[in-house]
Amino acid sequence: MNGKLLLSVPEALFHPLYDHDSKSIEVQDFQIWRFPDAAIPFPYEMLYGNGVEGYQPWSSPEIPIKDILKEWKKSEQSIRLLFAGRYAKEAHEPMKQAMSWLLSSLFWLNGIPVNLKDLQREAGGFAVKPVNAIERLQFILSSPSHFSSFIQLSELMQELEKQFYKTLALRNKRS
Repeated sequence: MNGKLLLSVPEALFHPLYDHDSKSIEVQDFQIWRFPDAAIPFPYEMLYGNGVEGYQPWSSPEIPIKDILKEWKKSEQSIRLLFAGRYAKEAHEPMKQAMSWLLSSLFWLNGIPVNLKDLQREAGGFAVKPVNAIERLQFILSSPSHFSSFIQLSELMQELEKQFYKTLALRNKRS
């Protein structure tokens, strides 16, 4: 299917931090891995949740997660500078976007699409996750404009990166 589609946000992506307005998605842009822009934080899950065929990064997460980690390293410093300059309001949107990267990486690393509705139940059973990930994620999601949330996000991304590369090494060792 080609062209732009107006897709509703699937219930699995409902969360107060992210809006629930329908999104217009260029379907052919998401038939292969393409880094999502800030306007549509979970485009692959949007397609999947609406029954539209598209690339599923949770099936083969190596390249998507590497790209996310690379993008995070670029964004981390600019977010840090916003907080250092006491621009917490301005940090809100970049934090929201970075949270979508963390959530995507965490879910995809465990082989499933992002599910914000049942975050505690879904992510609680993950084989690969940072220590106290659920509590820390809930804290960040509830107050993304706080500097302490940024610190937690940075630490979670760092821990997730270590676990990602450890998981890759173990998979490569088995094959």
